[in-house]
Amino acid sequence: MTKIKGTGLIILKKLIEDKGPEAIKQLEKNLSPEALKIWESTTLAISWIETELAYEGTFLYEGCKVLFPGNLQKALWETGKIMAKEGLPRFYQIFIRIPTPQFIFKRVAQLWHSFYREGEASIESEGKNTAVFVLRDFPGYDANMRVYMTGYLFGMGDILGLKNIRVSLDEGNPQEWRWNIVWS
Repeated sequence: MTKIKGTGLIILKKLIEDKGPEAIKQLEKNLSPEALKIWESTTLAISWIETELAYEGTFLYEGCKVLFPGNLQKALWETGKIMAKEGLPRFYQIFIRIPTPQFIFKRVAQLWHSFYREGEASIESEGKNTAVFVLRDFPGYDANMRVYMTGYLFGMGDILGLKNIRVSLDEGNPQEWRWNIVWS
């Protein structure tokens, strides 16, 4: 089990509720008993939730499938992208373009422990139009979550107004994952 902040759950609940009662029923039907209990709880953004992340029966995994039916990998990526945008209040989105993109990606890494109790995130290299987001020491951050994070980083680039954004994941080292972010 992993401890995560309730922020993502609150955003996911709103997105599912916006799709209507049928979407809520579909999601709740597919949740594991543990995930359903979390889903139905009164969770605050500052609450820590102990849960599995993106496995069958979890609220993120099943929520992705409700939000974006069809290809699971695309659904995880799209959900990550939306979470980047929805997790940042509109007010701040106006000001986020003032600092450099590298500064913003560095802040994403620095804020990692605001949302997860595990893993060490950092930005290892920054070029003119590049950044490398690195995540170490989080064995429970499975392949589904890595796809989700790829979408999240793309979404941050989109908020920044970057053009021709590409985010690629290097999984060559099982002790760390590297997301190469490139834009023009």
